[in-house]
Amino acid sequence: MRIAVYAVYMSGAWSIRRSLDMRVDMLWHRQEAERLGGMGRIVLLDGEMAYSLAMKLEQRFAEQPGMKIWDLAKWNQWTDEVLGEGMNGSDRFAAGKPGKLGGQTGRLNREVWTARGRMTSRHGGGSGRQQWIWDLDQEAPEEVYRLWAEPAGAGRMDAALHTASAAEALGRQAALLSSLLR
Repeated sequence: MRIAVYAVYMSGAWSIRRSLDMRVDMLWHRQEAERLGGMGRIVLLDGEMAYSLAMKLEQRFAEQPGMKIWDLAKWNQWTDEVLGEGMNGSDRFAAGKPGKLGGQTGRLNREVWTARGRMTSRHGGGSGRQQWIWDLDQEAPEEVYRLWAEPAGAGRMDAALHTASAAEALGRQAALLSSLLR
């Protein structure tokens, strides 16, 4: 399962959050920022991260000095450190992924880092990964407006339900066709 993972700064503190639909989270945080006087920041770390890795980021989060002025490169560096120091791209260590003989493989399953058939190298630039920073007292970046315009959020729940329904209908049609051909 893939979810969006983001850092949010509100009421003077940072936290890591997970989201099935980033659009809802963005609207809620924008309203909270307006209610609290306009101060806040959202940093989309990854629009489609494996749930287990998102949990790892959230559980290991500790606020650090200067986070308020970090750029995406610094956030990526921090994420790299949390998910596995000294590794990048396909060389990341797996968190508890068993190997053929029951031991640890030492490498992350590439599927974790692949979205729609392309490698989304976690922090190696040109990854195709969704990332942005939005200071809530300023105009939203273009990426936020594009996300709001999407028919389904980061979790792609609507699309998944539609696909499952279509697959079930195709399965019934195939069974009917098979019985007719006999």
